[in-house]
Order: sequence, then C-alpha cells, then structure tokens
Amino acid sequence: MNDSRRSRDLAHLLSTLERRVVERQRAALGTEGCGVEEWRVINFLAEGGHTMSDAAKYAGLAAPTLTKLVDRLVTNNIVYRRIALEDRRKVRIFLTRRGKSLHRRLAEIVECCQAEAACRDCRRRVDRRAAAAPRHADSSPRNSFH
Repeated sequence: MNDSRRSRDLAHLLSTLERRVVERQRAALGTEGCGVEEWRVINFLAEGGHTMSDAAKYAGLAAPTLTKLVDRLVTNNIVYRRIALEDRRKVRIFLTRRGKSLHRRLAEIVECCQAEAACRDCRRRVDRRAAAAPRHADSSPRNSFH
C-alpha cells in the first residue's frame, strides 16, 4: 500500500489518535490513582445520576466490567447506587460529595492534558508549514517581525 492510500485510511488515523490521547490521559489521571475507564464513568455521572446500562454504553464497557468498576468506586465512596424510581429493575448511580470533588480535580487534569496535546499539534502544524514555505532570497532580519 502506497503512502497516499495509507494516509487516507480514516479509521486507522482515528484509532491511532484515540490510542495516543488515551495513553496521555492514562498517565495524567494516574497521578490521582484513576484510570481512563473510571474517568469516563465519573465524568458521565457529573451531570447527574444515570442507570448502570447508560453508564456502560457511555464508557464503552460491558455490563459486568462496569459493575466491577462501580463496586470499586462505591468502596472508595466515589459513587453510590439507588434503585431507579421509574423502573425498580434498574439501578441508578450518582457521585458522592467526594466523587464530585474528585471529578473537579480530574476534569482539570484532563483539560490540561487535552490543551497540551492541542498545543503540541499546533506546534507541529506550524513547523510543517514553515518547512514547506518557499525560501526567499531576501530573508534579511529587516523583513521579519520583532
């Protein structure tokens, strides 16, 4: 496969980007002892309580995996469970006060991580444009901004 065909493989590019973002987030969130999956659930719950099935879909986790994750979050007093009023067969999960405080700290970490990644991306684009810019014979300092 030639380079031009490879560069047009959007699915591959998106997968590569997602892996890089998740790796950065994992490292940044690890400073608070939190993983990416936990962050996704905590962030989802920050807007209010949700059912376990909705949280599983949002976080991209299988129901049994989410149950284990929520068990850990309950043990650490980050979330609590309640039977859903609209359907007693469902369980809703909510952030505790401690969970809301953790969410604020984690949101700041993730925001910084994303801003840092965006800055790196901007710097790369500027560097690529600068490298691709035509070189003029007259590039004396008097033509540059100070």
